[in-house]
Order: sequence, then C-alpha cells, then structure tokens
Amino acid sequence: MNGTLGIGVVKPIALLVGMWATVFPAWAHVTLLAPNGGEVLEVGSTFTVRWQINIAHNLLNWDLWYSTTGAGGPWIEIAMDLPPGSGSAGSIHTYDWTVPNAVSDQVRVRVRMDNSGLDYYDISNSDLSIVSPPPSLPSSFTIIRGLLISGGLPDLFDSDDSRLVVRTAVFAPSIEPPVQIEVVGTSPTETPGELRFRFEGMASRNLIERRISLYNYVTQSYEELHVAFAATSDEVVEIVVTSNASRFVEPGTGQVKSLMTWKAAAFSFFTGWNVGTDQTIWRISP
Repeated sequence: MNGTLGIGVVKPIALLVGMWATVFPAWAHVTLLAPNGGEVLEVGSTFTVRWQINIAHNLLNWDLWYSTTGAGGPWIEIAMDLPPGSGSAGSIHTYDWTVPNAVSDQVRVRVRMDNSGLDYYDISNSDLSIVSPPPSLPSSFTIIRGLLISGGLPDLFDSDDSRLVVRTAVFAPSIEPPVQIEVVGTSPTETPGELRFRFEGMASRNLIERRISLYNYVTQSYEELHVAFAATSDEVVEIVVTSNASRFVEPGTGQVKSLMTWKAAAFSFFTGWNVGTDQTIWRISP
C-alpha cells in the first residue's frame, strides 16, 4: 500500500510451467496516488487515476482494476495493458476513468506495474465511495384532467408524505382516465446509459388503475411502461431503462416528460376518489 509494503510477483518461467508464480512482499515499487481513500465519486463522472514509479524496472505496461467490496476484491477491470510511458523513477502516470454505475462505499482501486520480471501492485489505502448522481427534479407539472385539491410542485421533490392531491371531476363520463398528470424535467445528459423514473403515490380507494408513460422524442408520443392497480397507501414504482434510454431525452434541450393516469376499474357516474402523488423524480446516468 502507499509508502508501506507492496507485492512482488515472479512470472512463471519454463521450469515452473504448471506451477503458481511465487508471491512475496517487497517495498512498494509503485505508489497509487489517487484515489487513495475517502473520495466520493459520482456515477458517470470522470476521475483521473494517478500513480508514481518509485523504483524503475523493465516496464511493459500498466493494468488498473477496482473493487466494490474492499481490499479483498474481487477485482473488476478498469483498463488493461496501458502504454508504459516513462519508466523512470519518480515519473507520474494517469488514466481518466469514467466512474461506473457501481454504487458502493467500499470501493478500492488497484494498479499493477507489469514488468518483464517481477510485477508490483498498489491499492488505495482505504475505502472510497461511488454514489448515484443527484436526481433530476420536476420543473413543472400540468393537471391534464382532474381537479387540484392541495399541494404544488415542491411536493413532488421528496418522499415525505407531502402530496400533490388531485380528484376526479364531479361528473366524468368520458372513457379517458379522469385523472392525468404530466411532469416535466431536465436530464443532465442527452445520451444517458441508464434512465430511472421514480414515482411514489397512492389512491383513496381500491381498484384504481394507474398507468405511467415516458415521452419518446423519437416517435413523438408517450410510451407506456407501467400498468397496475394503485395502492391505498404510498407505494414506490421505479421504471428502469437501460436500452436506448436517449429516446426519452429531447435533443438540444435535455427535456424529459412523464405522464401518470388513473382510472377506476368499473365505470361509475360517482367519481368520488382522488390520488396523491408524493414524489416524481428522474435519476439519469451517462
């Protein structure tokens, strides 16, 4: 580890075919400078991994890994066979790492100095964290159908039992869902690798069918992704899109839209029910 014991690994030679390479401790010949523990890295961001040669060897290349379960691994590749660059003692090497969607507070990074003889390693001194990007909050909402009873835009930001409450009209014979709410937000990227939409809410009675759709800017129409009966107490629905998530982000503006609709399972002239929406947010990662 940094400034302490490193690990040297003897490569197998012809006489050792079929045997494990010898592993023994040695004073660190390479030092991982960053990340070295305590850093908080956001999914999708770029972090510059830095390391330094302490003792020069016949250097072939560099390998980088990360672990989400501490110093014991298992280890996941970041980059392999990176160009050796300068092999002189004191030289500093860097690699721009796109932080993966691997949320954990037990992350370590490891570097290997791949030589023609012994290989040497170093890892982060202590754990660092990978965290989700901050949520994209609604910037506006529109009640397409229904009557606002209470609440406003800030009630959609947090999971705190402070709700936007909308009821059906007194008389709503149309076959269209009598409660429809559209929310609009902004994505931090126009090319997301993953898009999550989180809804939390409830209905005042049973057998109210809820549908959630995201606006597809390619087809210029809403794409329905969730249908279920609403619970009569707060429940969470999370829609996760990992394939072609960019279709739900407007090019040029980054706008995202979602439509939630509610309709009683059986037609009735008496529309005495309402819905409460506690939270609607997007979590969008590059």
